[in-house]
Amino acid sequence: MRRAALILATGLATAACGAFVPAGPTNQDIAASTGLTVAQAIPRVAANFELIWPEPVTVADGAVRLGSGCRTDPDTLRSAGPPWAPSYEQEKVDPPAEFIDRALAKLDAMTAHGFVLAANPIPGDDPVNRVYRDADGFSVAAIRYGAAPSRFALRAASPCAAE
Repeated sequence: MRRAALILATGLATAACGAFVPAGPTNQDIAASTGLTVAQAIPRVAANFELIWPEPVTVADGAVRLGSGCRTDPDTLRSAGPPWAPSYEQEKVDPPAEFIDRALAKLDAMTAHGFVLAANPIPGDDPVNRVYRDADGFSVAAIRYGAAPSRFALRAASPCAAE
């Protein structure tokens, strides 16, 4: 009886844990809502990055990563896909102030492409850090972190896209 109660309790606990971990959207969910596919998202991510990098750059579609998965694996609590959120990022170590100024100006110029600056929810955060999103859920962002040497990264990303 005790063993049966233990097995039942373990089964209920496992089921309960699974119930609290959101699985996230499936490929079918994305196809039914936005219809966005990885094949459509990747060139758009590459083009968005080319617009924000302060120096001339060409991003090959093959360089855009699938990014993180849009689902949560209930066993590991890690992101899993499909669907995926394709992204591309480059980082510069201790860039000169002029480089950062050009990058921020290019990010600000993304408003002409339908991007809107998202509110910064972290008080006291570095004012360089910012994210812009468009109506389709694509984003471009800048982040500076670390000290001596500091690192500055620019990133373009897609919302969840089906395979």
